[in-house]
Amino acid sequence: MKLFSDPPAKHLKVLRMALHLVALLPLVHLLIGNLTGSFGDDALRTVLWETGDWSLYFLCITLAVTPLRRLTRWNWLVSYRRLPGVYAFFYGVLHFGAYLWLSRSADLLQLFQKILTSKALVTGFVCLMILILLTVTSTRGMFKRLGVKAWQNLHRLTYFAAVLAVIHYWLEVSRYGSTRPLWIGAIVALLLLFRVGWSFYEDYWRLREDRGV
Repeated sequence: MKLFSDPPAKHLKVLRMALHLVALLPLVHLLIGNLTGSFGDDALRTVLWETGDWSLYFLCITLAVTPLRRLTRWNWLVSYRRLPGVYAFFYGVLHFGAYLWLSRSADLLQLFQKILTSKALVTGFVCLMILILLTVTSTRGMFKRLGVKAWQNLHRLTYFAAVLAVIHYWLEVSRYGSTRPLWIGAIVALLLLFRVGWSFYEDYWRLREDRGV
């Protein structure tokens, strides 16, 4: 249907606004929960867990945009790759901020030494640093400055960030007996395998065309 393959600009504008509103719902939920006291004594820990979860969810959505575009041929989805990535960064920053608040350490050097000596913490911290780098360079201005090739190579770090996020999640959550990291890890693995498979598929057809088959 043309409505999906080539939607009008005004529909895309409305969709973008709707996606922003939906992406902010977890934040609204956390704010209301804290203001009403429904989270009880573990309010900050709830913020820590939920912001971490949503950062990872948005990373998965970011990875899913390109496969969805290739399978549906809805090329307009290209302009929506940045949106979930920015929210992955946004909730990642809130997640780290909640951790800093919970740690209540006045000695920042000691705090970062703790982060760098913990597998669970260092994977999350490196993931956040990558998200910061990707968000800063995701603007049109940075795209023009870096050039297409360099920008694409840099933003492939998204895959590494997703893997680190899953490892961080696994190390933090699996000790409580949760199987959720396995499901999230499987989703990330499938999305990455799709990209690898698609790359081989394109190379195969390019080779056939070069040989005139």
